[in-house]
Amino acid sequence: MSLFLAVDLGGTKTEYVLADETRELARVKGGTIKRMRTDEATADENFAKALKELEEKSGVSMRDVTRSCVGAAGITVFLVTDWIRKVFAKHVGGSLILVGDVEIALDAAFFGGPGVLVMAGTGSNVAGRSGAGKLTTAGGWGRRFRTRDLERGLGTRLCGTWCWRVMRAGRRRFIRRL
Repeated sequence: MSLFLAVDLGGTKTEYVLADETRELARVKGGTIKRMRTDEATADENFAKALKELEEKSGVSMRDVTRSCVGAAGITVFLVTDWIRKVFAKHVGGSLILVGDVEIALDAAFFGGPGVLVMAGTGSNVAGRSGAGKLTTAGGWGRRFRTRDLERGLGTRLCGTWCWRVMRAGRRRFIRRL
């Protein structure tokens, strides 16, 4: 029977679900393993602790896993993806799929079909998927700023500038542009 490990890799915590083809076997929450948010030693420790807890709860060795899927923001950052690939190859069996938060959100909102999604949180991004399945994004600059405060400050300034220009131009002129 195939075994699957699903991982939701967040900036403050990471959630793991181990399942077979018919049911959930174990679920664990642990500290973050996101290398943009923590050092390598802490990420290694958090990952090892979570895997040990999964094995204890399920009675299954992580080396017996058929396929793992990790969903995370920042999968375009080599520090994040290289570390994930390295530790999964060392500690978990089977193949690995890495999926970004943008693709996860699009699939959740549009069930794999075409659509446009605006995401805002610590960072912001606009993503669209065409009927042919082509993914296009704009934004996603959070990794360049590296801190919430700087990003929020920039976003606030840009929004303030835009709102000021709209008010200055007058409502009629703005509506004509739309």
